[in-house]
Order: sequence, then structure tokens, then C-alpha cells
Amino acid sequence: MLYLTNLNKDFGDKVIFDNINLNIYDGQRIAIIGNNGVGKTTLLNIISKQDKDYSGICKCDGHIEHLKQNSEIDLEQVYNVLGDKNLCKQFFMYLKKLNFNADIYDLETLSGGEKTKLAFALAYTNNPQILLLDEPTNHIDISGIEIITKSIQEFNGIVIIVSHDINFLNNTVNKIVEIKDGKIKEYEGNYNDYLAEKHKQELAQKREYEKHTKKVKEIQENIEKIKVFADKSERNVGRQGKGNESGYMQTKTKAMVHAKKMNKTVASRISKLEKQIDKAPEKLIEDREIKYRFDVNPLKVKTPIKFEDVSFGYPNKLIFDKINFEINSGDKIGIIGNNGVGKSTLTKLITNELQGFEGKILRAGSLNIAKMEQGVEGLDKNKTINELAKTKDMEYRNKYITNLINMNIDKSRLDTPIKYLSLGEKMRIKLNEIILSEANFIILDEPTNHLDIMNKDYMKKILNKFVGTILIISHDLEFIRSTCRNIYKIENHKLRIV
Repeated sequence: MLYLTNLNKDFGDKVIFDNINLNIYDGQRIAIIGNNGVGKTTLLNIISKQDKDYSGICKCDGHIEHLKQNSEIDLEQVYNVLGDKNLCKQFFMYLKKLNFNADIYDLETLSGGEKTKLAFALAYTNNPQILLLDEPTNHIDISGIEIITKSIQEFNGIVIIVSHDINFLNNTVNKIVEIKDGKIKEYEGNYNDYLAEKHKQELAQKREYEKHTKKVKEIQENIEKIKVFADKSERNVGRQGKGNESGYMQTKTKAMVHAKKMNKTVASRISKLEKQIDKAPEKLIEDREIKYRFDVNPLKVKTPIKFEDVSFGYPNKLIFDKINFEINSGDKIGIIGNNGVGKSTLTKLITNELQGFEGKILRAGSLNIAKMEQGVEGLDKNKTINELAKTKDMEYRNKYITNLINMNIDKSRLDTPIKYLSLGEKMRIKLNEIILSEANFIILDEPTNHLDIMNKDYMKKILNKFVGTILIISHDLEFIRSTCRNIYKIENHKLRIV
């Protein structure tokens, strides 16, 4: 069992968790969802005891294994497992189950997906009762995702997942915990169940608010009518007894007493009506739509990239064998394939980062390529967003900041050092720099890694409107099918359209 009681956490002036309570039991598979920066990864760090700077109680029974977003491999842990006969046998059994085919003794050459598989195998070898998985499908190929999905379904302990992969969540979790404005809200079922229930609740909330707004209008109209009636009665006091001087004072006194009683009654009625206004239901605050755009001129040539009988490989490993492949201006091409088959290698051949190939690669002279790698490397961790924006002229700075705000990065984060930002925020900064590069050919290697679901969905819309040429590498089939006209799979050292 795992439970959080009266948990509070803040970063400076920003409240992350405001007195949250959560109980999780064995057999539950929980998805933690919410926009980038709300505290999903922070919550996992608190549960795994890596973050102790909070108030309240976090207690869990059982051994915890925490797989972080970037699949950091502990070499000492690997050597300890390899040095134990029983653990080693179990470790290689899990590696085989995960379809891990790389060289275990050469960690430096492992792809991101291979590192994630290795981290999974290490985690399972340590027999955890609680699994914390932060974006576990990042870098993992489609077959690997299927294997991990099955492993999670068969796990008897507690699983807590942070992921933007909707299909993965639908196939693994049985409860959703949403973080918003420092609070949490629980929903039973998978992600689709959550969407249906949330839509139902929001619709009811909206109707209740509209109903109350209508009632408030009626109450305010009644209050005005009462006030008009009261004013009229008060004016009549001054006219009471006129024409009868002997009884004037007596009549006026009675009128004043009556008016005083009436005013008291009117005030009481108005007070009761105003209290009904105070009982207003909470107004539904809809998420702000994220807006950003690519400003580019399309390529003038028909075929800016062409591969003719291209072969390439590393020592003892063939990647491509006489492939023929071309990219036409305006194409939106998706590349899929298992980990290690050469997806990133293909992009490096396109950008001329790799030489030593056989055959021909023809590139148009007007090509202006911008490439976003899988990770978020290359950002100066000690600089702030405002400092990064000042690297060029004032026009660039204004666009840089405006785009990021429209990407739903809070203004309070502009003076925060990059090292303290979430991976999702860092990814949006990288995307922003791609946007402002004015490239006519964009290469995106796993662009949805670390993006929340809202950003991922809006990114699909933007890429569909983009007039330039795009090549996307992704294991997220739903995303790639939504953005690419042609999809190629790398398999058996060849490229084939699927």
C-alpha cells in the first residue's frame, strides 16, 4: 500500500501540491496526468524518496523501482547484477523477454530505447512491489511497447505511470489521477474512461453554472423591484396626513413606523436573495488553446533529397544495404522501425553528419535543415529563457518569448534557470528554436517525448498546416498517422513504405 496524507510542496512562490491526499493499493495501476510543469515527475520523486523537501506524510510498503524519463543506467548496479549468478540469470531472462539484442557490455553505443529496455530489466530483476514509470515508452519501439504493456498488466504490485501515450495508458492503467492547480482528482478506469467522465462532469458543471447565472439575473431583477417599491413607500410617508393638520403628526408617525418595518422587511428579503447569489457553483475554466506556428518558405526544387543505392554500416553491424529513397518538396514522411535499426542514422546521412557510405546522396543547394534530436541536450542549463531569447535582435527576442507563452509556458518561468524546468518545458524551448530557424526542411526525432497530451495534440494540428517538408521519427503510431502522408519502415537493412 502507498498513501499520501496532507502533502504540500512548493517551488518558491509556485504551489505544486496543496494538501493532497491519495491512497493506492496493491494491484492498482495508476496514471498521473496533467500539463507540463504541474508536478507529475515531482510526485514520483517524492514517492521514491529522492525529494524530501515537502510537508505531510508519504508512506509506502515495499521495495520501489523508479524508471526516470532519460533511462539513466547505473553501471554499478549492472555490474552487481552480472556478478550474482541468480540475479544474472533472471536479468538476461528479462532482457530476452524485452527483445533486447544490443551488446550489454557496450553501454555507450546503446540507443535511447535500448537503454530503457535495460532499465526495465534491471527494475524487474530487483523484484519491486512498487513500479514508478516516468514516460516509459519514450524511445521504445512498437514491439517493445507491446512487451512492456503485457509486463505491466501481469505485475501484481502497484504501478504508477506518467505518460503522454494515450494508447499505452488505455492498455495498462485502471485509474487516473489528474493534477491541476495544486490539487488532485481521481477517476476510475483508463484514459478513455477518464475523458468520458471528465466531459460528463464538465458538461454538468457548465449547465449548473448557466442555470445559476440565469437565476442570478432573476434575483437581481427582483431586488430592483423591491427597492423601487420601498423607495415609493418611503416617499409616501411625506404625504401622509396632508390636508388634515390636526391628525398630520399622528398619521405621519404611524407612516414612519410602517416604513421602518417595511425597510427592515425589504432589507431581510434582499439579504436572503443575495445569499442565493453567493452560493454560485464554480465556473468551468477551460484550458487555454496553445498556439504557435512555423513561418517558412517551401522548397523550390521538386526533390531536395535522393538516395541512390546507399549502403552504410558500423564495424560488425550493417545498417543499410543499397537503399533507394527520395523526399519531395512538401512531403510529410514518417519513419518507424525497431530500436537500433538505423532511424537516427538515416537522419544523420540526410544532414551529412555521417560519411563513409557507398552510393550517392543528392541534396539540393537550397536546403535549410533544422533538426531536433531525441533528447533536450544543447540548452545552456544555467541560463534562463529570457537570456536565451537575447541571443539575437529584439524582433527575435519578442517572437521567442511570445511563442513560448503561446506554448503554455507560464511567464513566471521566464527567469527560471533551464536546469530547474521540466523536460516538457525544455522540449518546448527546443521546438521554439526550430520554429524560429526558418528552415524549409524539418527533421523531428521523437518530437512527442516529454510533451504533455495537450501539447502533443496541438502539435499535430500545426504539423498538418506546415507548408515545408517534414521527416518525423516516432514510435507513437497514433501521432505519426495523424501527421504524415507517407510512412516508411526500416527493416532488414531496407526502407519499405507501409
